[in-house]
Parts: sequence; C-alpha cells; structure tokens
Amino acid sequence: MIFSIFILLAALAGYFIYYLILKRRNDLIKLAAALGMVYRQKGCEPLDQRYPDLKSFEPLLGPCLEAEDIVDGKMEDCSVELFNYGRGDSGCSACVLITPQRRGRLFICDTFNLQPRQRLGSDIDFESAKFSKRYFVRADDKQFAYEVITPQMMEFLLDYNGFKWQRWIEIEISGNNIASIVGLRLNSEGYRSLYDFTWKFYQMMGGKRC
Repeated sequence: MIFSIFILLAALAGYFIYYLILKRRNDLIKLAAALGMVYRQKGCEPLDQRYPDLKSFEPLLGPCLEAEDIVDGKMEDCSVELFNYGRGDSGCSACVLITPQRRGRLFICDTFNLQPRQRLGSDIDFESAKFSKRYFVRADDKQFAYEVITPQMMEFLLDYNGFKWQRWIEIEISGNNIASIVGLRLNSEGYRSLYDFTWKFYQMMGGKRC
C-alpha cells in the first residue's frame, strides 16, 4: 500500500514537472512571436565558440556551456539572442546583442557577485561613491568606460532591482557583443525584462565605441 502511494506521488510529481516545462516552452514561443523572433530549444555550438570575444561564457571547470530555451531574431540593426545556460536550477540567463560596431572590452558587475577571477585588473572609480561601491568596472581603455558610464547611465544601473530575490547583474561589452547576464533561470516574463534592460543600455550607449 505504501509502495503504491509512493509510485502515485512520484508519477504526479513527474507529470507536474513535465507540465511546468511544457508551459515554460509555450510561454517562450509566445514571447518570441510577440517580439518578431523565433524559439529554439537548443543551441548549435558551445557558448565560448559562439561568442569568442566574451569572457563571461568561458568554462572554468567541466564541459563547455551550452544555450537552451533560445529566443533570437533581429531588432533594428542588431541580432538579439536570449537564452538560459548552466547546469540544474542554479543556471543563468543572458541577453546578447550582436551590434554592427566593434568595441573594446568593458566589464561591469555587481560587487556582491564578483568572482575572484573577475577581480583581475584594476577597478575604475567614478565620481559617484554609491555607484563605485555597488559596481566593479574594468576596461581596456578607461576613457571608453567613462564615455559609456555617464551620470545618466549610473542612475540607470543603480535603479536596477533584479529579478525576484536575485539582484546582481553582469554586463560585458567586447567586439560586436553586448551581454547582460543574471544568475537565475528566467521565465518568459524575465526574458522580456532582461531584453528591455539590455536594449535600453545599448540605446543609452549611442554610437560610443573604442
């Protein structure tokens, strides 16, 4: 009797997980259609090969990182790619804009989430003590960092409140790519918010390049 109940509960749990996966996929398909984009379940190549200019997707240990639940398409002069990556529930979500302009490297990250390997290089200080306390900034060219991170951009980044319980965000600019990354597997609503954030960041940058 107890064994039968256990089997029934396991079956119900399996069905519920399947339902959530199916709902998530359908929601992402709807989001892709609303944005004029397409949905793909899996990527065709590891992220470090897809985005060789971006250090954020370089694997530290274990296998290469691969994208899943991909929503991609075009927005004005950019290609847009939204996806989840990582293992288990503790994965990440990213929005990558592939732009016409090539730029130098600029890295912005909440100090709360800063990893030891990301501390390599000097932190660039800004007039705003509040901004400098919250964000670690590193760039190949300091002048490029100051051109991108204007007082208006600082205010925009300080207003960022994250998703659910997770507040940190990581932004990397390198080559043709602008990537925003959060440490949480987002649903369709989160995808849209991350896309809006990244697109606004790009618009505020204007035509600045290094």
